[in-house]
Amino acid sequence: MDWSGSSPPHRGGRRAARGRAPAGCRGGGAPGWSAGAPTATGWGFALLVLDCVIEIPQGGRCKFEHVDGRLRLDRVLYSALAYPAEYGFIPETRSHDGDPLDIVVAMSVPTFPGCIVPARIVGALEMIDQGEQDTKVLAVCAVDPRYDHIHTLADFGPHFTKELVDFFSSYKNLEGKVTTMGALLTREQAEAIVAECRAAHEEQQSTVAAAGSQA
Repeated sequence: MDWSGSSPPHRGGRRAARGRAPAGCRGGGAPGWSAGAPTATGWGFALLVLDCVIEIPQGGRCKFEHVDGRLRLDRVLYSALAYPAEYGFIPETRSHDGDPLDIVVAMSVPTFPGCIVPARIVGALEMIDQGEQDTKVLAVCAVDPRYDHIHTLADFGPHFTKELVDFFSSYKNLEGKVTTMGALLTREQAEAIVAECRAAHEEQQSTVAAAGSQA
């Protein structure tokens, strides 16, 4: 994929540049928050919409990473399972393990790796991956009218979250890796996590800039 000479938002490696960050949060760069607009369903307030970068389309089994402005295949899932929704990360965030904050986006059609998708947060799933907190923000595509009525996890009905929990609890089993599911969080709790992770990213960027000025 050609990024026309400019680097897209990227992770910089799954384990790059660790540092202090709040539980559940990570660091990238590029499009971030945008003003959420009320949908046609009559909500009387603006809902938070942010840009995320898709790494794995719905139904996919290939895990991609952004490296030096290009897409690199990180691995193919060992499991026969496929991702039940779009999977990617939120730029300009920094989570507990130093990576950008993961996001799962429900929409009616798959996109492609590197696609920037406007996403409306509806909740989050707490998760421990190899002993590290690895929270997944849950969202819907903000420009897919089939999801205009989804504003909280309860709006999905029970099966969607059950499917996500089942997938993330077992998709690494054949790698010999253990993932442990935690609680499902509300939209407000998820938005607070994103805000904390953005603050952690900004703090990390300031630290890097200060270190560079003293070099």
